[in-house]
This record gives sequence, structure tokens and C-alpha cells, in this order.
Amino acid sequence: MLTRRKFLAACVATPALLSPMMARAADEERKRPAKILSPESDSEVDRFEDLGGEITQKGGWPVILVRPLIEDEPWYVQPPVMAVDDGEFTTRVYFGDQKSAPGTRFRIVILVARSRLEAAKFKEGTPFRAIPPGLGRSNWITVTLKRPAEKEKETPKKEKVPKKRKQEKGKSKKQEKEPEKDKKEPEQDKEAE
Repeated sequence: MLTRRKFLAACVATPALLSPMMARAADEERKRPAKILSPESDSEVDRFEDLGGEITQKGGWPVILVRPLIEDEPWYVQPPVMAVDDGEFTTRVYFGDQKSAPGTRFRIVILVARSRLEAAKFKEGTPFRAIPPGLGRSNWITVTLKRPAEKEKETPKKEKVPKKRKQEKGKSKKQEKEPEKDKKEPEQDKEAE
């Protein structure tokens, strides 16, 4: 039987027991040579999306892999990262293709190659059955392909044209501009004389 005293002791002890495990997990995260900054895990993404990341390994270069969470699908190398500034970078990644169903889930991971030259060996679109061993990496995150918004019914909308100025009665805009030209011409004639 669980007495009140045992219950309170368990409540006090549980965070103390979990605290070292949580600290170890946080420590492990800090030691990782890369981190995905955006998109956030469990967010919805468009087919093409900007990925923000950070690497801490000196001289290392990021390689992005994306994997659809569909039976037996491999990881796919994404377009190469072109620039890293103070360890941070942004690059365009894609999720699936035109046939990918909305709601499909994908995993993303950043590998850290030892150099930009080594990263260049990972060609865009190359499939991998497993994450290549021997390279540092970020924790992976999972995202979901957005469902397209319902297309609005195509009904003709009246275009609003702003009125620039009131026209004089009976004159078109072209006729209103013509007197201005007449005023300028005599001045030009005087200069020529």
C-alpha cells in the first residue's frame, strides 16, 4: 500500500533521479557538432524550405540529408551548403517530389564532413540506406509536408482602379495632357532664337 509518506518521498526523489539523465542528454546535445535551427521539429513545411543550421566542428562542413518516413525509403542528399558564417548557415532543401502526398512525414539530419572538399563528395540526390558512419551529426528532427490550402473559387473580381485626379468635363486624359505640350513648345522656340 502506498502511504502518503512514500508518495511524497517518490515525488521528491523522481526529479532527483531524472535530473542526471536530463543533464546527460543536454550535455550530449551540446557536444554534437551540428544543430538544426529551423525548421522546428514537428512543424509543417512546404515542398521547398530554407533550413537553418549551426556547426561547431572547426573546419567542418555541413551535408544535409532528408528521408521520407515511408517504408524502405532512403536518406537523400540535399543541395550543397554554399556558405557558413561563424558556424551558421542557411540552405534550401526539398521534401519529396511532385508526387509526394501532403501529410507525408520527413526526417532531417545534418552531417558534418571534415572539410568542404569532403562535403562536395556527397552529390545532391544520392540515396543512402543508412546515415553514413564516421561523421559527426546533429540530432534528427521530423517535419510534415503541408496540406495545400483550398484553392479559392475563381470568380472574377472587380479591379479597383484608383482615381488619380478628376478629369475636366468632356476631355479625355490625352486631351488634358496636350495643352501642357503646347505650353512647353513656345519656350523651346524662344531658346532657339
